[in-house]
Amino acid sequence: MPWWVWLSLALFGVILLPATIVAVRAMLRLNRASNSLNAELEPRLARLQAQTEDLNVLSARATASTERTKERIAALQISLSRIQTFAWALRDVQAFVGGVRGLVPRK
Repeated sequence: MPWWVWLSLALFGVILLPATIVAVRAMLRLNRASNSLNAELEPRLARLQAQTEDLNVLSARATASTERTKERIAALQISLSRIQTFAWALRDVQAFVGGVRGLVPRK
């Protein structure tokens, strides 16, 4: 082989070796950073999952409470309509009694 082929192969080797070393070091740094980030995020994720479960429990309680509240409001509306009926009947009786008093002469 001619000398310039050997020279270009040597030059290629001289360039490839540092480039490989730099790439391997960068990959190792990236791996360490990834592991460190994973170690940092894992407890936060566990806390977030626990808070999510707590929120789900609270949401279920709120839904159940909303249903009970709707039932109680419906019962109160029924009671209110009964009270309004009784109030109307009382006013009607008062009006009748007032009318009867007007018919009865006073001394």
